[in-house]
Amino acid sequence: MSSIGDSETAVSVTADEDEDETVILELHREGGNEWFMDDFPCSGPAYMELSNEDKNLVEWAMTRRSVAAWAQMESPTAAHEIADVTGINAPVNYAVALQRFYPLLARMAFPVEGLVRSVCIGTYRFTFNVTYMDDGPIVSFSPHPTVIDNPRGDEYRRMYMFVTSPTVMSFPFRLPKRMVVDLEGDVLNQILLPLRDDQKLDFMWRIGNALTDPVKNPCVIIFYGASGEEGKSVLATNISRVLGKGVEWTVTDLIGKASKWPDATTVMKLAEKRVIICDECGIEDDMNYNSIKRWTSNAPVQSAGMSAHLSQTIIGISNKMGFAVKSAINNSIGRRVVIYKMDKELGKLKPFPAQAVNDYVKLQFISACLSVSSLYERAPMSLEIALYTVFRRSVNFVTAGVTIDSTSPPHHCIVSTAIIATRIGVTMERLVQCFAAMSNRLVCVPTYGVPFIFGLRYERKLLTKFGENYVERNRGREYYDFETLKTIVRPI
Repeated sequence: MSSIGDSETAVSVTADEDEDETVILELHREGGNEWFMDDFPCSGPAYMELSNEDKNLVEWAMTRRSVAAWAQMESPTAAHEIADVTGINAPVNYAVALQRFYPLLARMAFPVEGLVRSVCIGTYRFTFNVTYMDDGPIVSFSPHPTVIDNPRGDEYRRMYMFVTSPTVMSFPFRLPKRMVVDLEGDVLNQILLPLRDDQKLDFMWRIGNALTDPVKNPCVIIFYGASGEEGKSVLATNISRVLGKGVEWTVTDLIGKASKWPDATTVMKLAEKRVIICDECGIEDDMNYNSIKRWTSNAPVQSAGMSAHLSQTIIGISNKMGFAVKSAINNSIGRRVVIYKMDKELGKLKPFPAQAVNDYVKLQFISACLSVSSLYERAPMSLEIALYTVFRRSVNFVTAGVTIDSTSPPHHCIVSTAIIATRIGVTMERLVQCFAAMSNRLVCVPTYGVPFIFGLRYERKLLTKFGENYVERNRGREYYDFETLKTIVRPI
């Protein structure tokens, strides 16, 4: 963590408008950033050893502050109590979460009424807005309102909050009020080094959405690279270090074709998290699309009296990839799965040092992701990412003679889209719908005429006799010998 610069006494860091309840905290400033240190008391079993005066402080914090506390969730019947009061199901397995996170001095919580687009950091839930400047975005944070009215009477008026997916930070926590995001800085570049620039933008958008409530776009992200030296696991490790206990690693294959739905205990454990990292997924033959739909459905699940929502973003790691599957070309799968073909040869790349992942690094990464997810309503997916996501190792065969060209006129795009649809065996409408589900920036659906994919240009070429034989012998395979390919075609 960098040293603390100028500081001053700050007020109005809470969401309570009552002047008598304003909390006075010290606001620190450095390099345009502003933050305050989380003053919430130590958590967990230590609560029982507090004096009555300290316990009163905790009770005050529960009813007046945007923090999670102990007593609010100790009862295993809390889910039913919340359902009775608010008419909705509690979407988090908070009882198990609290037991596990007591010693970690970190909480993430949110109210069940009128949840505003917000993010949890430390023990606070923050609303945020982003100002886009010429030299980069500035993210401003404000604590979220917490208290709801209970129709059962004033004696039941309290915060109904539940713990979910903490971003574990050092104690005391450095909590943001204003962050100047350095998109060109060493922090982001080193963490996201294995990705191409277009993949970085798309990935940050998805992580920003995964951290933001209400969760709207859970998805499955595949890190694929065949050589084993592309930095797939390094990138996943970097993300887990930055997001702390908001991430869960699992060796259970959740999305491979042969995968089975986990037992209830495993599901509830994973449902506590924001991001699930699935190491070595068995997706070479195909994926289990029923499981993918369930994990990204935002649907409630219950087990042993606990409630949870399946709204996690899954990161899968694999060094094997299958060919295109026609059944997967539809808008339902298109909006749920993205594949990053990682082809940088990074050799002995090491993860971002654990001791260097301080509060500043975490806040820079989180703020950068929020700035990207706030800028685009839909995923800023490039055409390169979309083509590989849909066609996988068949991409060279399916797109032979078609190139990516952002200046391509509509008639070239229409012909190219028709050729690709014919080769894969689907209608143009179905193909375009799949791409539109990934990002509507990729397609054009005119009022009159056929829909098509933007940015494709068809280059007519004829195969020589040798070329025809070569294609037949290698049909369906991934081509690497580009020098040979140059000798078997001739422009018309």
